[in-house]
Order: sequence, then structure tokens, then C-alpha cells
Amino acid sequence: MLGQIAGVMIFTEDTARLTAFYRDTLGFTIDEDRGKSVMFATPQPGGTQLAIESHSEVRGRSKEPNRIMINLRVEDCRKLYGELKGKGVEFIAEPYADPDGAYVVATLRDPDGNTLQLVELAD
Repeated sequence: MLGQIAGVMIFTEDTARLTAFYRDTLGFTIDEDRGKSVMFATPQPGGTQLAIESHSEVRGRSKEPNRIMINLRVEDCRKLYGELKGKGVEFIAEPYADPDGAYVVATLRDPDGNTLQLVELAD
């Protein structure tokens, strides 16, 4: 039987550039930096860990950026959208509220073209 997802790894040819984006732009905290591999701290014990690692077979931007999307839970999607837009983050969808009020989402791309979504869930 499978348990929860332990981690998500993003492969890149430029670990430093992608690490800077996740750390400096999105605000992730580095848990361990091995140079070619960086692990970010989980928000809560036992949470899913995000890692970035160089890979010899990965070149340039993602050729299929919609194959996988990482959802990042946030407290205020619209506010964070404005802050990140001001930092030059590439958004492909502005904040959108679910008609039932269950969530607000905004979709963006990281420097490698990977798709991320900011997700604000209703209380």
C-alpha cells in the first residue's frame, strides 16, 4: 500500500538559477544544498519535500510544461499574485475564483517553464 507523496524532484540543467527562483522569489527555505542537488524544508513535519537537481539529460525550458503541475497552497492568492507579478514572474493565468467559492488559483511558470499553481482554499 502506498502512503503520501514524500517528495517532488524537479530536474534542471541550471540548479543555481532554479534554486534562486524557488528560494528568493517564491520564499522556500533551503534544508540541504549539495550544489547539484537542493532540498527545500517542508512546511510541516512529514510534509512533501521539494527538491531541485541537475540532470545530464535535461536541457533548456520544459518542452511539455503542462505534463505535471505542482500546486502550492497559499493564504492569499490574489495578494501573492500581485507580489510575484511585480517581481517579473511569468503567469499564464490570473487569479481565478471557483464559482462555488471553494478555491482561488493562479497559474505560473518557473524559469525552466514548469507549471505551478498558487492555490488558496476556502476555510
